[in-house]
Amino acid sequence: MDRKQLLRLMPRNQSDSVVAKMMVDLGYPTVKPVLKDMLHCIRTDSEVADIFCEFFAQLGSNVIKIDEKGIEESKDLWLRYGIPNILPRWPIEAITHLKHSVAECATRPDRYNTDLYCIKLLINTQLGDLAWLVELLESKQKCLTNRLDLIKSLQFQMEGGKNGSGKDDNITTD
Repeated sequence: MDRKQLLRLMPRNQSDSVVAKMMVDLGYPTVKPVLKDMLHCIRTDSEVADIFCEFFAQLGSNVIKIDEKGIEESKDLWLRYGIPNILPRWPIEAITHLKHSVAECATRPDRYNTDLYCIKLLINTQLGDLAWLVELLESKQKCLTNRLDLIKSLQFQMEGGKNGSGKDDNITTD
């Protein structure tokens, strides 16, 4: 089958598990032309995502070639979805060569918690320096505490509170 035909067979939504299983049953290399499309389907918690994650985990690094350059080129996909859902299921030998990219990503927080999933992967695989990981987690905790304090302060201001300077700190627009 070519890519066009395979795309017509892709799940129509995240609950289309019957179609997802059918795609997996086609097997590799038949689905090779739509592997990236299948990877896009693991963006949310869903039946389709679970089915495709298991498929990618079983395919392993022998089929899904990912290297430092690959992480950079498709960072959005691999870091947001691959690290929390696929790489933890691969044997350590399959991801050892990625430890520098994973460690680098562990230092950059984002709204998807990719940094924390990277730390978790480094801990579980014992690929990260334990002292560095402890220091990194302490730093992240301090940053999150500061951020939460700022959020609480902003909420207080929006509710008509003062910041201690004696003047009204309600957020206004000019």
